[in-house]
Amino acid sequence: AVLSVQVTAAKPGYVTGASSSAQTAPTAPGTMAVASAPTISGVPKVGGVLTVSGGAFTPAATSSAIQWFADGAPIPGATGTTLSLGPDQLDHRIAAVVTGKRAGYTDAAAGSAPTDPVGPENLTMGQEPALAGAPHVGQALTVTPGVVGPAGVTTAYRWMRNGVKIKGAQDARYVPTADDLGTRLSLKIRYSKPGYNSVVRTLAL
Repeated sequence: AVLSVQVTAAKPGYVTGASSSAQTAPTAPGTMAVASAPTISGVPKVGGVLTVSGGAFTPAATSSAIQWFADGAPIPGATGTTLSLGPDQLDHRIAAVVTGKRAGYTDAAAGSAPTDPVGPENLTMGQEPALAGAPHVGQALTVTPGVVGPAGVTTAYRWMRNGVKIKGAQDARYVPTADDLGTRLSLKIRYSKPGYNSVVRTLAL
């Protein structure tokens, strides 16, 4: 709004007089200052949960909004007080910005310090893999793959002869051939999932 002031003067025996000032420029919004920055708690690793708290303004904000960032880029949909870290955040530094709002004032943004780079989580072995079968030519060898969590783990197989990869032998089942006669067979199993440290197991006969 624009403002002006009118002064009215009165004196007995005189006609009342009035005078108005010129109008001011449009009233500008006040400036809200950051009183303290928000802080992030929690362990920055895949599968972990970060929590943002704090963030104060002068004068006090009547409402606020939160946005999480990964290396300075907004994380889509991440606008709550907590952030569950997934593979997309691996190796990124996470920060949160709290924006204070108050009628008549410009919004003010208070940013947290960034976390350390998000690290990978470890897979959990609920049950170890095991080989079944005897190492004889023409008799199939099979593997019980074991139980690894969380869900979504990829299991890769590689059969080896005297420690050397056997071409094309990448299934959970292998039938020894004449080429294997007199050699030692083994199986290397790799469990992997984006954002997690891979687990490797080597089973020997």
